[in-house]
Amino acid sequence: MNAPAQLGLWADPAPAQLDMFDTAPPAAPAAGGAPAAESLEIPPAVSCTSCGLVHRIYADSPLIESCPAWRAEHGEVLPLVIVGCGRGKLDHPAPAGELYTGQQFRACMTAARALTTPDRIRILSAAHGLLDLDEVTAPYDVTLASVGAVTPYQLRADAERSGLLEEPVILLAGAAYTHLARSVWPAAQTPLAGLAIGKQRARLAALRKAPAAELAALAPVPTPEQRRDRQRDIWTAAANADRDHRKFCLRCVDGKRCREGRQLEADRSAAATLLGAMMRGEL
Repeated sequence: MNAPAQLGLWADPAPAQLDMFDTAPPAAPAAGGAPAAESLEIPPAVSCTSCGLVHRIYADSPLIESCPAWRAEHGEVLPLVIVGCGRGKLDHPAPAGELYTGQQFRACMTAARALTTPDRIRILSAAHGLLDLDEVTAPYDVTLASVGAVTPYQLRADAERSGLLEEPVILLAGAAYTHLARSVWPAAQTPLAGLAIGKQRARLAALRKAPAAELAALAPVPTPEQRRDRQRDIWTAAANADRDHRKFCLRCVDGKRCREGRQLEADRSAAATLLGAMMRGEL
């Protein structure tokens, strides 16, 4: 690929113009030192005809292929990236992509823009469901634990209306929002799942720099059938533990349960409820 031939050259842009895919040019040799082969030529900064940002292209570095807009133009099916909303917000209505001000949200948005194009990014709001980046939204004080927060049924209906149910999805969100979104997209990739906040920031930085390599290194997402089989095993183990305790516990008689027995019964009931929801296709 001859990238400079495909892209319009810019005349030595200022550093502020260079986008997140830019890297520093090779350092010039020290005074009096022998110039190293192929180290003196500083490659041009070029304006990407796909996204309009400025990339600096090197002969041995396919940086332009990191541009999601370029990849989309060349036939790649880009994922739908869903970013969880944040607590910090502006104090006035604004486009959803600008409304949330938290550091974690901004880090997720930066990674999302490296993974896909802006029209393939959605924000998962506890109050409004899926939001486009340019959808003007007033600030609100609602979490997923609040009365009136979006439910899995509402989110599925929202995704169905938008034609997004069958899309390949990447979730960049906290545990509660990831669980909610996985009820609609069970095969979604979850790069941040199970990580502490510091490791989440490191993963987001790595996604920004090398999105394809980071996603390829993730463990495969279990299929819905595999998740149901796993939940069936959990329910079976809980039911057996409850049965055995009832059989041998001297305090669990005449319909009464000891503290451990009540906990085992609650575990069995919760496992059965979750398995039932999976079997009905609700999760």
